Amino acid sequence: MTYKQWLATTRYGIRSFDEIDEVDSLYVMTFSTGAPLLINHIADLKSPEKKLKGAVMISAAIKAKNRLAFLAPAAQYFVPWSTVFPEEDAVRYETFSTHAAAEFYKLTKNLLDKKYRFKLPLFIAISADDDTVSAEAALKYFCSAETDTKRMVWYQHADTNKKEKLAYFDEGKGACKQNIFVREAEEIGLPDYYKSFAHTALSVPPSDPHYGVNGAYKQCKHYFEDKDFKEFEECKRAVLPSFVVGETTDSFKERYGGIKSIRRGVYNPDYETMETEIFSFIGSID
Repeated sequence: MTYKQWLATTRYGIRSFDEIDEVDSLYVMTFSTGAPLLINHIADLKSPEKKLKGAVMISAAIKAKNRLAFLAPAAQYFVPWSTVFPEEDAVRYETFSTHAAAEFYKLTKNLLDKKYRFKLPLFIAISADDDTVSAEAALKYFCSAETDTKRMVWYQHADTNKKEKLAYFDEGKGACKQNIFVREAEEIGLPDYYKSFAHTALSVPPSDPHYGVNGAYKQCKHYFEDKDFKEFEECKRAVLPSFVVGETTDSFKERYGGIKSIRRGVYNPDYETMETEIFSFIGSID
C-alpha cells in the first residue's frame, strides 16, 4: 500500500460527511500520521471543504524523529522490517515495515514548505520528548500556520533535553508563543513514577481499559532485544515502586536503566486538561 492510497482513504472519509445533512461543521481529529494525511488532503484541494472547520492533531507527525528516515525508500528493498516485536497490542501494530517508513517519509518530506501551511483553525498537542516524531517540526508547522485561531499544548519535563525544550526554539519565543500552553510535568501533579510524555501516550485517557492505569497492556518492547527476555518479562510484571513510565529516549533510558524497569507511556495522566483545551479551542471558532 502506498501513501497515495492512504490519502485516497482519507479523502473518502472526509468527503463522506458531505452527504450527511445532520452534520453542519466537521472538525477532524488526527493521531500521528493522520496529521500529514489531513494536511496533504487540504493542500491538494482546488476549492475549500465546505463543512471542514478545523483540525485537532495529537502527536502530529510532521517529520520523523530519526534523521536517517530519508534512507527508508532505498532501504526497503534490502531490509523489509524496521522493527520486529511480538504482537501483544490489541489495537496498534508492534512490528513496523520499512516500506511503511518509506511511504511515511514520502508523505511528510515537504510539509514545512509554504504550500502546506495550514489555513484552518489548528490545535496541536505534542511532547518535547517524543521519540517517534519531531516535536521541533510540529512547532515550526504550528507557528507557520496562516490562521488567527490556533492553539498548542506542549508537554515537557525537567529532564527533557534542553535542546528539545520549548525555550530553546526561536519559534516558541516569537509571536506564536502566546498560543502555546506549556505543561511541565513537575508542575501538574503527575504520579511519581510518570516521568515524561511519550508519542504513544497523549491521545489516551488513564481510564482506558486496555492502555490505561489499570489496563492489561504494558509497553516494554524496547527490552525485547535482550536474548533471554529477562528484562522484557520483568518490565511487564513490575509493580510500584520498581518501574517508571515515560518516553523511551536514549537519555531517559540512561537515567533510569539498571535502576528501575522502564515502560513507554501509553496513556496521558493529563488527558482531562488536554481535552478541556480542545473543547475550548473548538468553542472559540466562529
